[in-house]
Amino acid sequence: MGLFDRTLQNRRANASRSSAANSDPEGELGETLRAMQEELLLLRQAVASAIALQKRTERQKLQEEAVAEGLQRRAKEALSRGDEISARAALTQRQPHLKNARTLQAQIERDSETILQMRANLRHLEQKLSEALTKQQMYVARARSAEATRRLYEL
Repeated sequence: MGLFDRTLQNRRANASRSSAANSDPEGELGETLRAMQEELLLLRQAVASAIALQKRTERQKLQEEAVAEGLQRRAKEALSRGDEISARAALTQRQPHLKNARTLQAQIERDSETILQMRANLRHLEQKLSEALTKQQMYVARARSAEATRRLYEL
């Protein structure tokens, strides 16, 4: 979440600098919230993409396992016919598929950890956005109240 925090800090710093010059807190808060919403959208897309990649990897693993199982059956059939050479050839062909399936399983496990972290980051960002929206509403209400009070005293 470091990138998000840095982006938010930069936006706050820019907002602070420009607020001294422009004094439009509603606009600045709105801009910060829009940036947070964009980040949230990007993170949701990244999570969806990671999940899709994991599903594709799972399908590839299943294909590798199916090929390995087919070669195992072919080796058993060859042995039952007494064809030891064909059985060895089938078992030799089976090994790379098993290795690929193990590699893909390791990738799936790493992807699962990454997806869990991304989902946690997504929930964190959603919470931060919700808090920011609440604060925006509070600040806007305060600013409008202060403006109304100022106008009242100017009369």
